[in-house]
Amino acid sequence: MDEDGQVVGIVAETKDGEILRFAARKGVILASGGFEWNKQLVKAFLKAEFTHPVTPPGNEGDALLMAMKAGAALENMSEAWWYPAMVDPTFEYEDNVMAQLGGGRNGPNSIIVNKYGRRFVHEGTTYNDMPRAFFNYDPVKVEFPNKGPNWMIFDQQLKDSELIITMAPGDPAPEWVDQADTIRELAEKIGVDPDGLEMEIQKWNEYCEQGEDPDFHRGTIQFEALTNGGGSPEKNLGKIEKGPFYALPIYLGALGTNGGPKINENGQVVNFNGEPIKGLYAAGNASGNPLGPIYPSAGGTIGPAMVFGFLAGQHAANS
Repeated sequence: MDEDGQVVGIVAETKDGEILRFAARKGVILASGGFEWNKQLVKAFLKAEFTHPVTPPGNEGDALLMAMKAGAALENMSEAWWYPAMVDPTFEYEDNVMAQLGGGRNGPNSIIVNKYGRRFVHEGTTYNDMPRAFFNYDPVKVEFPNKGPNWMIFDQQLKDSELIITMAPGDPAPEWVDQADTIRELAEKIGVDPDGLEMEIQKWNEYCEQGEDPDFHRGTIQFEALTNGGGSPEKNLGKIEKGPFYALPIYLGALGTNGGPKINENGQVVNFNGEPIKGLYAAGNASGNPLGPIYPSAGGTIGPAMVFGFLAGQHAANS
């Protein structure tokens, strides 16, 4: 920034330690993603810490830190694009085990339970809304019972019929999928309350016979059409009864953070008085999401990035 408080360029350092300076006559546009791989920022701002982002590990909040130094106001900082992360531990990128955008988590012959063996959420709701149940607080037990890892419990019927992250129908179960001949043995193997899980499976199977899930209403929402072909009990309720039985951990993950420097209608970063910081723009996950905590549809991260990236570039070019 110059003496008048205008952003006039950037200073960068190469991996070899060389300092580079770039002048920017029209302005600087921050578009380097969120801060989901920066553990300090995640702990400082988010309402829950996730363990498995599904984004490139370079998203460490560089734009956020630079904007804060420039006096930017912040917006939507406690929110992320939440995702129930399923992990094949053999899949790595830049020495990091990466979560997959996998399917199968709400297949008909499956449920998701916490450490008590209890269901706590509609398994088939949107991938942004479902993980919000992971950070529910129990004031009686004084804990976060769904903090995780939580567990997808399923039987041989689902394994034979659906792709579950990287495990295709007919494939032998890999080492990272726990299996057992009985529900109790499976619970003991994964450290879940055996009595709780047996009771939950029994109740689930009864609901399947009745054709209705009074606890969380599986088979009633249209979003389930994306995975199971429709929001109906017939397509979403299936007994867990054919062994062997399987368990796959599900972690709190994210498609990225959606908080950051606050921007105006031109994509300009503003200060705490709402005044534009001259020469500084932001777009995408490098800015505070204008939709707040709402995830309207698939591509919810892409739309704002395209729109405000265009508006920021247009405004900078005409300034």
